[in-house]
Amino acid sequence: MRPSSWADLPDALRDALDACWRALDERPWEHPDEALQRAVQDALGVLPRVLRGDALDEARALRPDLAARIDRDGGALVIGSDAPRARVMLALEGESIARPAIDPARVSIAPCDLPAMRRHAVLAWRCAQSVVPMWMHTHADDERPLVLVDALSEGALDANVHAIRDALEREIPPSDPALSALRAIVLAHDLVAHSDARVETTELPDLCAYAWLDAPPELVPDARSHQPPARAEAWFRWWLSEAVPSAWRSG
Repeated sequence: MRPSSWADLPDALRDALDACWRALDERPWEHPDEALQRAVQDALGVLPRVLRGDALDEARALRPDLAARIDRDGGALVIGSDAPRARVMLALEGESIARPAIDPARVSIAPCDLPAMRRHAVLAWRCAQSVVPMWMHTHADDERPLVLVDALSEGALDANVHAIRDALEREIPPSDPALSALRAIVLAHDLVAHSDARVETTELPDLCAYAWLDAPPELVPDARSHQPPARAEAWFRWWLSEAVPSAWRSG
């Protein structure tokens, strides 16, 4: 039976969610394939590509009129494409990245709070929120990850929050039982902040599922058994039925 929370979602997103749900029904002891997870996230909207360093300088030089508006009002540079989806370029300072040539005739401006950005940010926040109990179960006296999670919900990723993120990643040992939970919270921060400090290669849904898999059974009461893989399955069922729909509605 499919979740009732999907009723008002667009067809493309429902189809992607359904494909993941069926994969769990068919192979409940395995995570849904990464391609299926990616299809769900892509259905929330295409994320912008962040312009940094030389690429940002080039875009500003090509369209100084738009650069001035961005400096004054905030926003993003949008570069049209022959592809079905436009590439959205955020005006952020940083190091240079590989980029295609910029056609000044295709440069326009758009607000920074694009629906796709909000949806992906909310999804990352919900994912981080879902593993907080696993961290606090092991580290009841260390609430620094909660600061990161709260900052995600408020959109307040300032220098202090970045410093907390760096300290946590530096301090936690590989043997820590809450390692997966912390890695998930740090990755959620990096995804929303477009952080250059990101070193994580595992996808956020998998990290969160690992955190639930490693958790004591009492922290995942909705799992269908006490076996660890059932806790990972419970996380993906939650992601599909609650987190993704709420992220869509946020945009």
